Amino acid sequence: MASETDERSSEGEDFSTEQVGIVAGIDIGGTFTDAVVMNPATGELSVAKATTTPRAPVEGLLDALARTGVELSQVTRLFHGTTLGLNTALERSGATVGLITSEGSRDVLEIGRMSWPMYSLHSVQAAPLVPRYLRREIPERVTAHGTVVTDFTDADVIAAVRELLAQGAELVAVSLLHSYAHAQNEKRVGAIIESEFPGLGYSLSHEVACEYREFERTVTTVVEATTKPKLGKYFEDLRDNLVQRGFTGELFITRSDGGLMSVAEARNSCVQTLVSGPASGIAGAADLGNRIGSGDVLTIDVGGTSFDAALIRDGKPVLQAMTDITGLPRLLMPSIEIATIGAGGGSIAFIDAAGTLNVGPRSANAEPGPVCYGRGGTEPTFTDAALVSGLLDAASFLGGRMPLDEAAAREAIRVRIAEPLGLGIEEAASGIVAIAEVKMAHKLDEITIEKGIDPRELTMVAYGGGGPLAADALASRVGVKRVVVPQSPGMFSAGGALTLDVTHTYSQTVIHPLDTGGLELLKKTIGQLATDAHTKLDEDEIEPSRQRFFASADLRYDLQEHALTIAIDGDVDQLGIEWLESAFHEAHEAHYGYRLTEPVELVACRVRGLGLLDKASIDAFEPEGTDSAHAFLGTRSGVHRESGGAVEFSVFDRRVLRPGNVLVGPALIEEDSTTTLVSPGRQVTVDSFANLVITDATTSGN
Repeated sequence: MASETDERSSEGEDFSTEQVGIVAGIDIGGTFTDAVVMNPATGELSVAKATTTPRAPVEGLLDALARTGVELSQVTRLFHGTTLGLNTALERSGATVGLITSEGSRDVLEIGRMSWPMYSLHSVQAAPLVPRYLRREIPERVTAHGTVVTDFTDADVIAAVRELLAQGAELVAVSLLHSYAHAQNEKRVGAIIESEFPGLGYSLSHEVACEYREFERTVTTVVEATTKPKLGKYFEDLRDNLVQRGFTGELFITRSDGGLMSVAEARNSCVQTLVSGPASGIAGAADLGNRIGSGDVLTIDVGGTSFDAALIRDGKPVLQAMTDITGLPRLLMPSIEIATIGAGGGSIAFIDAAGTLNVGPRSANAEPGPVCYGRGGTEPTFTDAALVSGLLDAASFLGGRMPLDEAAAREAIRVRIAEPLGLGIEEAASGIVAIAEVKMAHKLDEITIEKGIDPRELTMVAYGGGGPLAADALASRVGVKRVVVPQSPGMFSAGGALTLDVTHTYSQTVIHPLDTGGLELLKKTIGQLATDAHTKLDEDEIEPSRQRFFASADLRYDLQEHALTIAIDGDVDQLGIEWLESAFHEAHEAHYGYRLTEPVELVACRVRGLGLLDKASIDAFEPEGTDSAHAFLGTRSGVHRESGGAVEFSVFDRRVLRPGNVLVGPALIEEDSTTTLVSPGRQVTVDSFANLVITDATTSGN
């Protein structure tokens, strides 16, 4: 099988892989909904931003699309990422789920991993996703090798389901012990439910995640089940609304692992959508990095509610087999590895129990939003602080369509922060900005320095509404030398969706020593998974010439708990045991700092199948000279804490900057969706793709 760096560019729906017309990407964030529309033939780009409408997300989506000025009847492909499933899971506002487990496993959700926060003597364990009265056992037992020890009857399942329905369950999650090794029992439970309880929804754990780790597999199945009704209705309403407005093209839903799927697939794989929005941005950053010759990238995305950071290595995002989301137990689903904290534009500043200034993770969200939005917010946020610090222009926010109320922001900071702490308003505002940036920088240290990665060797790509504002300060704090701010950074995640391909992932736990028998098992299992992926891509009507398959294996030392995923670049027989062992030893040493002489064990096999879609080609521009005077708008006083206080910023209009233009800090570069801050001693060069490249003033930006 090929390496994933070699090629980058379903049920109920067929995908065309031929050159298409206008394509659109939509990303619904916590505060704003972004739309990016591109004509692949001309490269013409239209972008728009609308306020997110949490009570009716489709309205904000349609508003953003309408603002681009493109008729829906002209759009042939629409790529959409949503956090509706994530919010439903976090808020526990989904359907009421009843859980059926093997006898003796009823309390697996309660037992969990028995983890305990460090230094906490009074931690309260979160309530299980399914309360005990909604959990039932059936007399069933299968060994880890797939041997049936105890079988169940139809009557056992019928009785369990009836009891769950009587207790208020709206649908059923089924997670039987070792179903990854013997799925027939779960399939049988599903068949009984369909026969005896027509119309009752259910989810089977081996279909959600065919891997060991009973707790994580059960949690993931429950999240899949509880989000399915709300997401299913959302996707149905979305399709109906688009069709009513003239849309006749293909609708794709983005995945958490940086891929695409049909609406029909998304209805049955809701858990795959949870972090699809941030994943699209990271995939877009990988595409941008490859285009400008930077394979190793550190991405930062500052949105309305969160700060998301990720690494791109050798031109591709880092994938993980399990996903950690704050507020949920660990999920057994593949995703792009993203580090997230609650530090976005809407993050609320407050005085904590120790009497000190703090920021986040609580957010003002889209409603009411920051105080300066004038929608009833009363608690100061990062955005309010940036406005009061002079880093944002109240009159030009969102291109002047949404003027900000600076007086209200100042008053909120005065009453809630400045006076209680004995600070001036500007000092308090700059403190809010600085504390948020320190938290962001600490998260960047976690995914770079603490993993043995030198930030000086990385290029930072900054996007989101607040990313370019914080990027230069963060780069200085963590040691990154080069920052790239792409075009329309506030809508970058929506645009990143346009770089994705149809994706199907398959995995299978197969624990066996890495010997001759293990190698044969690895080869056989990968072949089976590749066949499954090939079948799905065929159902999607992806031409064979556009299908790509990437295999990997989870390996660990004998008696270890955790495994590392090793990409298999070639034929398993030709690579052999020695190559696999050597690759694992090197990966273990890079990850943990040492290697052992213990035997290596095979834990799981994975296959990722891609259906490559046509992408728009982006041509480089010819440089037009270094002079940027034509973009100069004037000066504005602001607070730049790293420079010791008040600074006079030169203000530039990004819309008229041209490739080759150079300007030096301190500067603020304004555009509709964001403001880029350039610190003193730094310079910006507009590269041949119209990106802003920030470097030291003595360093060339190209």
